[in-house]
Amino acid sequence: MTGDTEALMRHSAAEPPTSRTARLLRRTTSSLVLTAFALAIPLLPGVDRATGAGVRVLLLMTAALALTPADGSSSGSVRSALERSLFTKNTP
Repeated sequence: MTGDTEALMRHSAAEPPTSRTARLLRRTTSSLVLTAFALAIPLLPGVDRATGAGVRVLLLMTAALALTPADGSSSGSVRSALERSLFTKNTP
């Protein structure tokens, strides 16, 4: 067993070094873009206050979920629940 581990470690490729800043930027870029859009969309002409507020909340929650280390299925279910709660209120 020990020989197998040593052979595996000898033939495995080394992980390329990445800086902490690069990892942080890669992790937060999508959240920063979503936050920027959340701030800009309600300011666009033709977007009423209620729709702008709903989209803002949805984008900010999505940005927060993008920062959490959750798997895709859990964040997808939270997003769908949030969309249902935001966009079904105003429909009769």
